[in-house]
Amino acid sequence: MQIEVKTQSIVNDSKIRFGKPTIKGTRVAVTDILTLMEAGYELDEIPKQYKNVTLSQIKHAVDYARKASRKLTAD
Repeated sequence: MQIEVKTQSIVNDSKIRFGKPTIKGTRVAVTDILTLMEAGYELDEIPKQYKNVTLSQIKHAVDYARKASRKLTAD
């Protein structure tokens, strides 16, 4: 099931990570960010784990996940 959530920073490309939502211009999936958060990482620590990923992009990924979750539970 694919959830449609509009954002410029997060993309779904079937050629990247099997179509998982990823941070635009990277192979970092939204689920990767959530996994780090579950492991106890703070938002400002996560960009240090990925080259060329900013705190702003991390925040967009979290926002995407929140919106997708809301949309999933609303349907």
